[in-house]
Amino acid sequence: MNIDERLEKLAERTDAIAQSLELLASMHNAAEARIARLEAATAELTRTSAVLNSEMTQLTGDVARLAGEVSQVNSDVSRLTVQVSQVTVQVSQVNGDVARLTGQVSHLTGAMSEMAGGMSRMMDAMAHLANTTATHQQRLDDIQQR
Repeated sequence: MNIDERLEKLAERTDAIAQSLELLASMHNAAEARIARLEAATAELTRTSAVLNSEMTQLTGDVARLAGEVSQVNSDVSRLTVQVSQVTVQVSQVNGDVARLTGQVSHLTGAMSEMAGGMSRMMDAMAHLANTTATHQQRLDDIQQR
């Protein structure tokens, strides 16, 4: 194999490495975009959770107020019992929403962890490609010096 053939093969390898680097850069950009979307979704879930916590606090206050009224006014016991029952249903719905949001946050946390692992593997691959490029460059330099 002569020098021209070696240079041609090296050029082909260099082109392949360049294409791999472009693909990795594209994958990295896609991963960053997905992380941004996940961060936005997490922020929205955090805001929703704060609203639900506020509503839960308000509902808890309402239940306590209703319990005080029941003990003060025996004639309103039937009316207050219905109201407490309605509030209990709302509290149950809020608890269901909180449980659902907790599951979503857990899922997002897992997805972000998976993405971090993917990014780590991608960085390892990029380092490997950089090392391979340096090796090929050294070989090319050696060939050129001959």
